[in-house]
Amino acid sequence: MPLFNSCLFSSFKASTWNTRGHAIVTDRMIRLTTDGKSQRGAVFSTKPTYLPHWEVHMEFKVYSSTNTRLGGDGFAFWLIKQHEQGTAFGSKETFKGLAIVFDTYKNNQDDNQSVPFVGAIVNNGTLRYNHDLDGIDIMNAKCSILFRNKAAKFIIRYQDETLFVTYDISETDKYSECFTLHNLILPTSYYFGLSAATGDLHGKRLLCLDLFGYRRS
Repeated sequence: MPLFNSCLFSSFKASTWNTRGHAIVTDRMIRLTTDGKSQRGAVFSTKPTYLPHWEVHMEFKVYSSTNTRLGGDGFAFWLIKQHEQGTAFGSKETFKGLAIVFDTYKNNQDDNQSVPFVGAIVNNGTLRYNHDLDGIDIMNAKCSILFRNKAAKFIIRYQDETLFVTYDISETDKYSECFTLHNLILPTSYYFGLSAATGDLHGKRLLCLDLFGYRRS
């Protein structure tokens, strides 16, 4: 059963959720940033999750009214011990937990790296997200997806120590694999959240989110 649904239910705005920075939550969407420079926004739960298995359905659109080709910097989905503001898409560079980053701007000079891309970072608190390298040096998995200026859908599922990330950018509800991480043990007392940041280049980040928890049959 759904535990919350930010697109349909105003309960997402209850005291169990915090908005920070430029983030705005309505009964229809989450807006992490507006189309402006140097903005940060975040939405985080105030209560930890104790779900051993969970699945997130996320719909979003990242776009700019002034620049259809480039956009910075991106946003991230989190399951972390504690949220603090920083340069990792509006969150702290060192963290304990999981980050799924949706990067829309290339900061590093690697010719083999294309944007936009989606990447997973699993961190025990000893690794530091390097903004200038786009976190590539500590990324566990990633895939390049042209999700900018499109109605994108992602499913992030964690079950039996395996993380699955699939997506649909064709508006057909036919999902493709982005990546799968095996032998991944995630804690059951961390916090779900979303955060985003813009730099000199910028764009809006509009999201809807569903979280499902289930027991192993």
